[in-house]
Amino acid sequence: MHMAFLSIPPLRHLSFTVILVAAMLAAATGLNAQQQVRFYDVNVISSFPSAITPNSIQMACAPRQDLLLGHFGHRRLQFVPAVLRRVDDLTCHILYEPSVTGFRAHAESDPVAGAFADIPHLRLLTQPGEPVGDSLDILKAVLAQAPEPLDISLGVSVNVPRTYIDRAVAAHFPATRHRIRIRPNPEYQVNAWSKDFIQSGTVRRNSRILAPRRIYEGNRDNGDRYKPLLDALPAKVTTRSRLSWEGGDLLFVNDPRHAGRLLMIYGDAARPYWAEKLTEEEYAYILATEFGANEAIYLGSVSPHVDYVVSFLPEHGIALVGQPVTGNLEIARAAAKLLSITFPAPLPPVLKELEAALAAPNALRAAEPALRALIAQARRENGEWSVPVDGAAYAQIEQHIAQHCPGDAVACTGPGQLPALISSQPEMLANWVRMAAVLKSAQSLPAAMLSVIEDQLPGETEKKEHRLKEHARTLEKMGFRVLRVPWVGGEPNGAEAWAGISYTNMVLLERRLFVPVFGLGPAEQRLVESIEPMLPPGYRVIPVFARSALLQSGGVHCALGVVRGPGLF
Repeated sequence: MHMAFLSIPPLRHLSFTVILVAAMLAAATGLNAQQQVRFYDVNVISSFPSAITPNSIQMACAPRQDLLLGHFGHRRLQFVPAVLRRVDDLTCHILYEPSVTGFRAHAESDPVAGAFADIPHLRLLTQPGEPVGDSLDILKAVLAQAPEPLDISLGVSVNVPRTYIDRAVAAHFPATRHRIRIRPNPEYQVNAWSKDFIQSGTVRRNSRILAPRRIYEGNRDNGDRYKPLLDALPAKVTTRSRLSWEGGDLLFVNDPRHAGRLLMIYGDAARPYWAEKLTEEEYAYILATEFGANEAIYLGSVSPHVDYVVSFLPEHGIALVGQPVTGNLEIARAAAKLLSITFPAPLPPVLKELEAALAAPNALRAAEPALRALIAQARRENGEWSVPVDGAAYAQIEQHIAQHCPGDAVACTGPGQLPALISSQPEMLANWVRMAAVLKSAQSLPAAMLSVIEDQLPGETEKKEHRLKEHARTLEKMGFRVLRVPWVGGEPNGAEAWAGISYTNMVLLERRLFVPVFGLGPAEQRLVESIEPMLPPGYRVIPVFARSALLQSGGVHCALGVVRGPGLF
């Protein structure tokens, strides 16, 4: 069972009171509080190596609560009675000192100065063409309609000659108003979810960026893979956290009822890294302490990250909470059609039957048993479906691999051969990159679209909607006005976890909402168009094609590490 929220008293109000009370207690009892407090390292058991700085989380224990209170006051640390627990006849409080003393995360209402974005170098180096909906396409779409010029820190592999990068940036962002600076990544590996490793804030009114200790994204191999990326972040403005976390699972917004109080919206993403042995209250306490929040509000258990659950219009105290789309026959038909378009040669019989079953006006109820059987069959068979490719282009690529890098296709795009490939065979490189993107998308598309179809059947979204209603009520109690926006598909707890198409995974620039779309045609367009009329006057909803990102449980908010402080670029 999860608590709804944890209130952390502001440190500036806490310190003098705590010190005064501790001094009075010590004078009255004659005890030295510091000598009465014992410290124990918390046994952080994790499948993610180096997820946390060793011994950074401890348990402070004492015979009495007042002794702990005095100790925390002396060290100017937050003391929250809600996290106290009894261990071996001692009163204990979790002890964590923030990575940066005085760090306070920027709220969603703070002005946007720019963003970090990381781009796969091969996508960047190919000439602009049909979008695939990855981090490059998302960045291009947002910058094209951003209301003000932004500073962009563009992460690209350092192994690519700078002349090629500059030429590619000029091709993809011609005559841009924005200031694009190249941030060299030491390796070819790119983490496209820049939001997950960037959180801007202030320290004594100076802007600062906090980055996680490691990037895992749920996979232990990612820890080593992305370590060079984190190590290369500019130390002048960036500090590494003692903790590993995922920024998409942390949102910060000003309290609509109490000016100056910072609320942290959080989920479960960092739990496996270092919090499996902690209570919910202790987990929330550490996160709130690390990011300088006054209150922690739990909105987990629905999606891998809370930016799939909620976004904010902070100027109006509005929370946009996801609303599962169900019973929408048009969306189900569009999903089935996209599968047939993607796997047409030869068209798998189950897809033909699925489209036929959805053709009836009342198909979702009248043909429900047949649809469920077809969805189950499609899940069993989709690994055998073939994606059509350009035969001539494929043959050219195979011949090139055989001649230049037999048995190791990756070597053909390595530092030694990439410049020649760009100069002499740019068309083949473009076909290669485009084909790889199509094939990668086709791997995850069946599970996603079958999830979309299944969610339209009766009763499929009841549990998800129940949890979202609870979260909406929590936000309303905090003083937010809640509006519900569509959320299509998603089975984060299924065999093939997928977060779905959440239109809350957006970026707000002034009054423009950049909302991710999957490309399901008029049916999806009507869903997106339903958002703007419910918003206050002056807000615009701008669709951003983000299919590749959405298939990887990402979106617009995930792909852009928005930075709100000046002087960070």
